[in-house]
Amino acid sequence: MLNHAEALNELGRTQDALVSLNKVRARAKLPNVTVTDQVALRNIIREERKVELAFEGHRLWDLRRWKTAVETLNGKRMHGTRITRNENSWTYETVECDNQNRIFKEGYYKLPVPQSEIDNNPLCKQTPLW
Repeated sequence: MLNHAEALNELGRTQDALVSLNKVRARAKLPNVTVTDQVALRNIIREERKVELAFEGHRLWDLRRWKTAVETLNGKRMHGTRITRNENSWTYETVECDNQNRIFKEGYYKLPVPQSEIDNNPLCKQTPLW
């Protein structure tokens, strides 16, 4: 549904996109989105994907597809949460997962051609920036 909402919004069909987006939100008992501006709706759909698809491995691919990985990831560090169970409660502690800032190069938006393919075909060239 979120893919559908995103595609419809990119086609300029914001009202149709809202229907798909709001079906996802209704399942989670969240209020309907009523924004009609394409750019604002794009941002809402992207945020919804980040939350709805958390821990499913879509985030990096979304950032690549949207060409927003450089500004979203560069200079950032990944954080996690350590959850500890005590006798009658839980404690939550933010922990660092990276020991240095992340770097996402422009060339990472495209995947490299495997070296074996380049070796098999001398006419095959490596993806630029790899």
